[in-house]
Amino acid sequence: MFSIKSKYFNILTYHEILTHTDSLFPEYFTCAKFEKHIQIIAKYFHSFTISQALWLLQQKQLPFPSVCVSFDDGYANNCENSLPILQKYQVPATFFITTGYINGGMMWNDKVVEAIRHSKLEQLNLQDIALSTYPIKTITEKRNTIDQLLSLLKYLDFNERADKVAYIQQQTQVDLNSDNNLMLNAKQIKQLADAEMEIAGHTVYHPILAKISPEQVRQEITQNKQDLEQIIQQEIHGFAYPNGKLNQDYSLRDVSIVKEIGFDYAASTAFGSITCSTDHYQLKRTSAWGNNIIKLLWQLGRKY
Repeated sequence: MFSIKSKYFNILTYHEILTHTDSLFPEYFTCAKFEKHIQIIAKYFHSFTISQALWLLQQKQLPFPSVCVSFDDGYANNCENSLPILQKYQVPATFFITTGYINGGMMWNDKVVEAIRHSKLEQLNLQDIALSTYPIKTITEKRNTIDQLLSLLKYLDFNERADKVAYIQQQTQVDLNSDNNLMLNAKQIKQLADAEMEIAGHTVYHPILAKISPEQVRQEITQNKQDLEQIIQQEIHGFAYPNGKLNQDYSLRDVSIVKEIGFDYAASTAFGSITCSTDHYQLKRTSAWGNNIIKLLWQLGRKY
């Protein structure tokens, strides 16, 4: 039977998939919205893990049109909410997972978000850490304050940022340490792997690689790889740079380290398609668009 072969594919990136709309972040994907995307992918596209798609492209056996689904960071709802939908439509995916926050941990940005979300205060005084006083009484005020703080904190030194985040949490008078299951646990990671999803690396603590030493970069990536391989009892082949912007979040030095450690590919957040000439250690991806199915079809099928 004749089939058209593709010279490119696109990678869609998701993060959290929520059961219900988040009042603070209404733009986040819900199960209903995500399922619409996966229905479209299953109906009109060939879908693969990133490792599979790269191999087929190299062999000139990639069917047209093809797409990959990927998830960043390692949220528990990737297993709880995303996996059943992916399995329902037989769509594989690649999961880039940080291991420093699994089994009850929480990323720094989520600490800020959840502390402010649950705070009963009307304002947040952060003048003692060289910031300002922020209103947090209403949903709109909370969202504006969160956006401002995340922007101000994102590129600080890792330890300085951790100290400021701890202070912010303390000032909100919110306890984030009880019953936290925001991120994947080891059992869920194994469940994803056993479901034939691709597990891939994303560092231990999600640092800005370009701002830490080569030794720290190597430790972050190597330990992350070892952690995941121990959990799933398989070798992992892919990696994604945290935040993913060249010369801002990672450098060519970090690309070399990823190669040395033995990964087959690494993904950035640069926008574009994957072709035979694409650097396998700087794969381009695209954030999934919202509810407009026509735009989604155009996005998935177009070569950028």
